[in-house]
Amino acid sequence: MTASTISTDGSGWFPDTAASHHMTLDFASLHILDDYKGIDTIVVGDDNGIPIKHIGQSTILGAN
Repeated sequence: MTASTISTDGSGWFPDTAASHHMTLDFASLHILDDYKGIDTIVVGDDNGIPIKHIGQSTILGAN
């Protein structure tokens, strides 16, 4: 699944039901937030790596 719009204010989630991990720009979207101490990066379409700064947990509720 791909998102057809991009939320620039960080308020939107674009879940992929086949994905095991999701990303957000908004710390307020996370219930638990910790600094990321690893060396992994997020590789994007132009092969550049974006550093991971924090990790956390959240609950994504589906529409009924």
